[in-house]
Amino acid sequence: MTTKRSSHHVDDGSAAQESWALAEQFAGRIGEFPSLFTAAVRAVRSAPAILHTDDAEKIQRFAIEAVDFPVRVSPTLKAALYHLGLDVGLEGIDDLSALTYHRLLQLYKPDQLIAVIALTFLHRTLRKFCDDEEWDRLAAKLRVHLQVGHLVGERIEMVGPGNGMFMAGLRCLAQIPFALSDLAGFKDVRRAAERKKLLFDASGEEMRWHCSHLQIAAGWASEWGYGIGARLAFGMLHGFIAPPKAPTNNTEIEMQNWKLALSCIEALHARGAAPDALAKRERAQLGAGNAAELERRALTVVAEGRGFKWIELGPKDLPDDVRTALGIRPESVKKPGDEDGF
Repeated sequence: MTTKRSSHHVDDGSAAQESWALAEQFAGRIGEFPSLFTAAVRAVRSAPAILHTDDAEKIQRFAIEAVDFPVRVSPTLKAALYHLGLDVGLEGIDDLSALTYHRLLQLYKPDQLIAVIALTFLHRTLRKFCDDEEWDRLAAKLRVHLQVGHLVGERIEMVGPGNGMFMAGLRCLAQIPFALSDLAGFKDVRRAAERKKLLFDASGEEMRWHCSHLQIAAGWASEWGYGIGARLAFGMLHGFIAPPKAPTNNTEIEMQNWKLALSCIEALHARGAAPDALAKRERAQLGAGNAAELERRALTVVAEGRGFKWIELGPKDLPDDVRTALGIRPESVKKPGDEDGF
């Protein structure tokens, strides 16, 4: 079963309706998202409203129940969650005597669980269609961007490490639909961005395709069930949409925090957040201690250049004893070089 792609555009009149329609067409090139995964992500995102509580423990239990079945039937998701644990040095990840896929779920926050589901699906789907050379270029940037996003999300109120990682990954992957439609144009825009020493060139994309990867990311965020505040943050980042005139308090807070996170992730990855990389207001919102710590850690991540590898590692990359503990059957593990299914 699949979810039907919405025709709704996040547009308040500041961006041309045609631009958002074009972005939707680019986003739609990868087909519809399976409801097995979108339903789980949407449920977790809606947990406070469903449960009528903000109690973290209750939301955690609900999240584990919501994602249990998709993870249980997916060797790829089990592998992704295990490898993320190694990437972040998660306590308890190496205790094989207690490791099961259900125990694995308990080690993560709800926003991390759903980020892994959404990004793993998008990554595996886009990889099948993308030019190999361009994919390899993007993959190196994606790994580092994911780790910087995780760091930033940890330190911004109402964002969280999983959401930081989600928006970082979504932003990188949202460039790929342009390559699927116009590979020569994609290379031109990418080379121009490199000459300008930019990680992303939304303005260049707008000139070439009359929409940007940020609009594609906003649309995908909507399909995965992320709120209007999160979607607006993508659209507002480079002026593709104006702030709503009368947002609710929660929408306003989420929008500002996600926009701050997106700005920080880009600045930290591109420039190490030198003093002029972030606006004074944004640095004040982060707090002096957090800003300095983020700069130090991000510089290390970027200098090392490794980033998070979880997104590209599958069941075949797990040791035999880990596969056994997670309930991954040998016949579900493909040979090296094959694409891992879900």
